[in-house]
Amino acid sequence: GIGFTFGPLIGAACVSGVPNVALDDAQFEVVQSWQDAETSVTADDVISELTAVGEVREKDQDAIRQLVTEPTSRRDLQTHLTAAPPSAPGYVAGTLSGLAFLMALLMLKESLPQDPAARTAGGHRSWLNFGRLMRHLSAPQLSRILIAIFITTFGFAQFESTLSLLTESLGYDLRWNFLLYAYIGFVLTIGQGMLVRRFLPRIGEHRMALLGVVLMTIGFILVGLTGHRWFPPQALWWILPTIVIGFSAVNPSLQSLLSQAAAQDEQGGVLGTGQSLSSLARIFGPAIGIQLLKEWSLSMPYFLAAVLVMIGGTVVTFATKAAPSEQH
Repeated sequence: GIGFTFGPLIGAACVSGVPNVALDDAQFEVVQSWQDAETSVTADDVISELTAVGEVREKDQDAIRQLVTEPTSRRDLQTHLTAAPPSAPGYVAGTLSGLAFLMALLMLKESLPQDPAARTAGGHRSWLNFGRLMRHLSAPQLSRILIAIFITTFGFAQFESTLSLLTESLGYDLRWNFLLYAYIGFVLTIGQGMLVRRFLPRIGEHRMALLGVVLMTIGFILVGLTGHRWFPPQALWWILPTIVIGFSAVNPSLQSLLSQAAAQDEQGGVLGTGQSLSSLARIFGPAIGIQLLKEWSLSMPYFLAAVLVMIGGTVVTFATKAAPSEQH
């Protein structure tokens, strides 16, 4: 949660407050041809020229009007409109990822015993063990929880990957997008570090997961309605905590239920299967969510996410705690 807060804050500090204008290939070529440093043009002139070769969205028209508040030369406009996005956030992210890799390589030790004889209970280790995956999915108790993990993560991954596209359409610039993601990270820190940690022992994993499902479903529906302009763009600042706190409740609860449902000597492998399915959900979720947003509507990914999370909640309802001996 803390990383999700400071990362976007660094990104916000690395970008300027200059409005961003999205150009297609034809519009970009037109802007590149602007070499006249003498003749000045107005915002309406720019919009008219760009509209002649492609669509200029309302958000981009507003950005052009913010950029061209008075007659400006074409060459100056070319400099602003064709400037590459800031690269500093990418370099910072790459550096931090490299440091994390080195720390994991040098500081994290193997948790299993080093004696091969003591590790036979865990079975043969391999990078890809489809037999183990199918065995876990064929166990009724484990399969329910694993399916719930996949579905809820799939829905949340759609939300994560399409949010910046939604906010861009709603008029957010790069800096406000970074600040919004920093806000999400702050809420995630509060949700995981204070709320879930405090209430999970009191109400249990099963109820906590269902509570999270309810919050996520409500939040996704409200975000979808915001995409339909039922709510103003600023409404995201009070809607998003509902989703983030909901996922903060769902994710650790399902992981705990999965660990409890596994036999003691299978817990590591079962949790690994859960992480594998989460990774698959984070691959396919964005791919489908972005296509839905572009081909259908701004709201479709979030309405689908609400349906998926409700299905996941239904699966969780039937995922009762099983004794480890039942998984052999």
